Amino acid sequence: MLNIYDLNKTQVILHLMRNGIFAKIQNDAITLKPSKIDEAQTLVDKMYFNMPDLLPAQFYWLLATVGLEQVIDTLLENLKQTDPQKYAMYQGFLKGARFYEFSKAIAMLTQAGPIIAQAYPDLDLSIPTLKALWLEAAKF
Repeated sequence: MLNIYDLNKTQVILHLMRNGIFAKIQNDAITLKPSKIDEAQTLVDKMYFNMPDLLPAQFYWLLATVGLEQVIDTLLENLKQTDPQKYAMYQGFLKGARFYEFSKAIAMLTQAGPIIAQAYPDLDLSIPTLKALWLEAAKF
């Protein structure tokens, strides 16, 4: 199922088609090939959040400035023990990226939210806060 947030379905369809993904509205839902869902979700996320990508130096500046390095270390250590597959995926994302997408960072933090909240209950990882921090890092 494609999450289009509160975006207009017709605009989403046009955006997907401009990017080579055939989609249509059927029974008031957007339908597309199952093999295209991840690619389509990335496009929709970028459309919705409309945030710049960060270079590695900017991304790591963001982590250090906010203290998210410790949060990520805690998360990774937990995943290494409980879900080696997800641990490997996050390591690849964090260490292997040439640029960082806001939508992927949000997806990672959303999945890890309960673990992070337990370890750091006072940390504000709301979308508005993360957007502001991301835009600040983009200036670095």
